[in-house]
Amino acid sequence: PIPYLRFPFLSEKRDEIAWELRKKHIYIGKWYAHVIDPVGVDFSKIGYTIGMCPNAERVASRILNLPTFPTLEVSDAQRIVSYIKQYA
Repeated sequence: PIPYLRFPFLSEKRDEIAWELRKKHIYIGKWYAHVIDPVGVDFSKIGYTIGMCPNAERVASRILNLPTFPTLEVSDAQRIVSYIKQYA
């Protein structure tokens, strides 16, 4: 099977989940965590103001991505999901 490049999910506790998993050496990605990338873009220069895309801003503040790589075992994925459920 072809591994997924990204497997996103949303959580109100995004940063807490990422921090707790990092302590277990599990790194959750925060791809798409900004409405405009790269970070540091001067919004005024591109005509964007906070609030223009409230749905995108809400999703960006809550999105996490599960680890995905070819050698990830089903048991690893189950363990990661189990940890996430503890904090979600």
